[in-house]
Amino acid sequence: MSATTAPITRAPPTSTRDAGTSANASHTQNGISGVSNVPINVAIALQTNAAIDATTVNPSTFQVRDNTVNQNVAGTYSVSADGLTVYFVGNTPLPTGRSYSVYFAYQGMTDVAGNQLSGCCGGIYNFSFSSGFTTSTAAPQVTGKTVEGEVKSRTESKA
Repeated sequence: MSATTAPITRAPPTSTRDAGTSANASHTQNGISGVSNVPINVAIALQTNAAIDATTVNPSTFQVRDNTVNQNVAGTYSVSADGLTVYFVGNTPLPTGRSYSVYFAYQGMTDVAGNQLSGCCGGIYNFSFSSGFTTSTAAPQVTGKTVEGEVKSRTESKA
């Protein structure tokens, strides 16, 4: 990701899950479902509550679909070092003024124990957004820290 790319982020849920159940997609009060005017250079970040098996992250399991032309957006996928965040960055900026859907739940992405990624926490499954007409130049900001004192940052779009 470049320094000017602002990820769409789903923060981890505050509750824990039972061992052996599926990894859950995250929930946040600042979710982007239905948001419009998203910067065209957006990076989509999906945070989970279990480490994701990076070998299961691909265009079939984490789809960003341009609803105007009914095609998936080509891009690059990566997983954070701790496995809790999956990233998608388009190969080119998104076309402007279009609707996009993001599909990840029950698509075949699994955690390192082999549990399929599911939706979670009040209906957080797949989501959609609309692209704006500008790029984001917002720098990352520290938005909180864990109980253990580790700083967690999240980049937010400030279009």
